[in-house]
Parts: sequence; C-alpha cells; structure tokens
Amino acid sequence: MQHENEKRNKIIRLLDGMRYALRLLEYNQQSLYNACLLIKKNKPDLIPALSHCWQIIDMTHRIREMSQAIPTLSNDNRCLKTFLSNTKSAENFRHYIQHLRTELLHSKHGKFPVFGSLSWVDNTDNRKCHIAIMGSQLNGIKHFGLTSNRQDKRFVGRVELSLGNEPYNFDLAYETILKFQKFIMPYLDKRSGLHKTEKEDIVIFTHQI
Repeated sequence: MQHENEKRNKIIRLLDGMRYALRLLEYNQQSLYNACLLIKKNKPDLIPALSHCWQIIDMTHRIREMSQAIPTLSNDNRCLKTFLSNTKSAENFRHYIQHLRTELLHSKHGKFPVFGSLSWVDNTDNRKCHIAIMGSQLNGIKHFGLTSNRQDKRFVGRVELSLGNEPYNFDLAYETILKFQKFIMPYLDKRSGLHKTEKEDIVIFTHQI
C-alpha cells in the first residue's frame, strides 16, 4: 500500500511538472516570432528573442527528462519513442550551452557564433528570411538561415536557431510537443487518481512581518 501511494505521489508531481513545463514552453513559443520581427528595427530586441529560444529548448529538455521518469510508462512506448527521437536537437543544443566552457575550446565550434545564428521569415514576404549573427564578426565565421524546401519554394517553419550546420526549428519541434502532449497529459491524469476537487490550483499566501 505504501509503495502504491509513493508511486501515485510521483505521478502527481510529474503531472504538475509536465503541466507547467508545457505552459512555460507555450508562452515562449507564442512570443518568439513576434519578438524576432522587432529585431530588424531595433537590434537590442535580439535579446528577448534569444531568451525565448533558450527557454523553449530548456523546457523541451525538462519535458524529455520527466517523460522518461514516469514509473508506469515503458521506454518502448511508441509515442514516447517518437517524441524523444523528434526532439533530439533540443538535447544537443542544451548540452552545448550547458558545457559552454568546454565547447568553446573545441576548434570545430570556432566556425560559428558562440550563441549561433537566429533566422526568421519576413512577415510581409514568406519567401524571404532574415538572419541575425551574434557577436564578433571573425574571419571564417559561418552562419546558416532557415531551412527551406526548394521544391515547394518555402521555408520549413518561421524561426530557426543554428549552431554550426545543426538547426533547431521551433515550429517543427513545437508540433512534435503538441502531439506528445495529447498523449502524455491524459495518461498522467488518469494514473494520478486525483479527484476533481484535488486537481490543480494556485494558492496565494500573504505573509507580513
């Protein structure tokens, strides 16, 4: 009985963690493109856009970690495997930024800007993209724009962050996360065993000294 209660408590906490990680990710995803549109007129607006990028990548990593910690969910689950496979770039990007001290010493990483290059589709012409290259313009520094589908003559997604020749396409990644959300939230909700009155709430306490 105690073991079952402990497992249930873990699932409830994973449910809470997943719910808020998804909401944080959604908030940043919805703000990202509009933040990018401001950069051309005001270069310092690159910072909010870049902040959204790394928040999304970090939250994607958190969701990946939590999804693999669910005690009742097999690692062979098809939805889980598809999600992990399609969000592998988030892991690569986060590893790079978490270990920046070491990564900057690698000669291969001297070929692109430290925080990569950010590209986005023009809001008046969807066949045009803009690229923001961050940092000192050293000789030999490479940058990449949005991935395009040459056959259809269109860009694949609206915003992309590139580290070297590895792109992180925010729209494609978000589509993957939304598909996984439709599976994982009902899955956790059902196994949490929470009654309607026990479900999520925000409680505000006020303390005065």
